[in-house]
Formats: sequence, structure tokens, C-alpha cells
Amino acid sequence: MTEHHTHEPDADPEIDYVEVDLDPEAHLLCAALWSRDETTLRFLFTHMREDNFENPFHRPIFTAIGDALAASQPHDPTIVAASYTQAGRDKVPIAVHNALRTVLTLGSSTASVGQYAASVVAASYRSIYFAARAAFSLST
Repeated sequence: MTEHHTHEPDADPEIDYVEVDLDPEAHLLCAALWSRDETTLRFLFTHMREDNFENPFHRPIFTAIGDALAASQPHDPTIVAASYTQAGRDKVPIAVHNALRTVLTLGSSTASVGQYAASVVAASYRSIYFAARAAFSLST
């Protein structure tokens, strides 16, 4: 019998753990990959940053979509995957390819891309606040 391992939340209560089907980062990327509202996407991707994403494997997906939008190129899953293949595994690890496959199948609402982005940015700023608060309390 094969033992099944899943990614489980860390025991640290300070770390937020969200299953991928409820992860606003993953849903933002899914919605962006399928959305054809390039005006909204350009606005969001211009005002967001890669470090707004806690999941490091989501960051290159965000960057690939943003780069394609900035160049007025297609930003769909096939084009993003092809850009990773062209770059090679030494530049884009297999974990990023796996993350792309995971997010593109979530079925996220393209109409909700703005709400997903707001959730990602809010979580990012909360994380920065808590880190600063912890650093401040250590220094006093």
C-alpha cells in the first residue's frame, strides 16, 4: 500500500494556510489567465507587485502574465507554459509548471479578477504589518 502525503499546514499558528481551492492568489492567476479584459488586467498588473504573492511559485506566473500584457501579447495558459518551456528548467523550475497547471484548472470567475487582486494585496499588506509589528516588539 502506497502512503499518501499531502501538503499540510505548518504547526506555527502565525502561518496562514489556505487550500488551493480557496486561495485568492491562485484564483487571481486563474482568472487572469482566462480573462480577455486586458484593460482591467493591465491596471491590476501595473499596480501589483510580484512580492504581493506569498506563494513563491505563483510569482513567476504573475510576472509572465504581466510581461505578456505589457508587450500586448497573449497571456493565456498555453502561451505562458510555452514561455516557461522556452526558458528552460534551469530558469523555471518544474514546481512553477505544476503551479501553473493547478491554477489554470480552478475555474475562477474572470469577472471577479479585481476582487481576487484586492484580497491578494490586502493579505500582503497584513503580512508586512505583522512582520513589522513583530520586529518592533523584539527591539523594545
